[in-house]
Amino acid sequence: MQNSRRKTGFRFAVIILLIVVILLLLRFCQSGPVEVSAPHVTGGRLVTLHLGDAIATGFSGTARIDQEATEHGADAELRTGETATDRMFIDLYGPAARIFDNSRPNYVWDGRLWTAPIRRTIEARQVGQVFGIAIDDHAYPNFYLTATSAYGLNIVTPPGAQDEFPERITQGERGATWMPGQFGPGGGPGSVWRIDGRTGRVTLLANITLDDVGTGPASLGNIAFDPAHHQLFVSDLSTGMIHRLDRSGQD
Repeated sequence: MQNSRRKTGFRFAVIILLIVVILLLLRFCQSGPVEVSAPHVTGGRLVTLHLGDAIATGFSGTARIDQEATEHGADAELRTGETATDRMFIDLYGPAARIFDNSRPNYVWDGRLWTAPIRRTIEARQVGQVFGIAIDDHAYPNFYLTATSAYGLNIVTPPGAQDEFPERITQGERGATWMPGQFGPGGGPGSVWRIDGRTGRVTLLANITLDDVGTGPASLGNIAFDPAHHQLFVSDLSTGMIHRLDRSGQD
């Protein structure tokens, strides 16, 4: 009699356990994939980071500076002694950083080249040339980019009275300035840029200095986010120092 009751109780417990497991599985299947944030559209493109997204930086490329100034993008006539290379400037509309959607390749990863969909492009006219990347822990994660000279340092002299365009030079001289697109607007070799995870807005977070002196042309290295203390660490290749910034960009 007791053995029969024990067997009945054991079977009842097993049935209850199976029901609980089935309910948990159904709940998990209905919940779908977990995303870092909900989509937000700016300019017709998704700009927030999702689970599976990747951010990549690289040189934005070059373009003939005179093409936009002439009808239909035709090359303006070269002056005596001038070559096409002399008119090659940084492409302000080229990609300095991009967000790729890597979540759905539709095949098992096997090392083949895959052209992932592009969610967002950050152009050179917005941030200049950048290298380091960090992502914070906001509900809509912001990400940060650091200025770089890794792709070369491009300098120009302002156009003279008889010149239409700046002159591309290879050696420093009095009056030389950074080529447009080398570093972002209002920034320089020590710039840290912030891209808002909710709106996609690009802002200058900080210009790194040491003893009130700006960083040199070697520019910045990498950047990392510390989620335990909500701060950023940025390496300065000119001084060898590592700077600690709060979320507002204060050093």
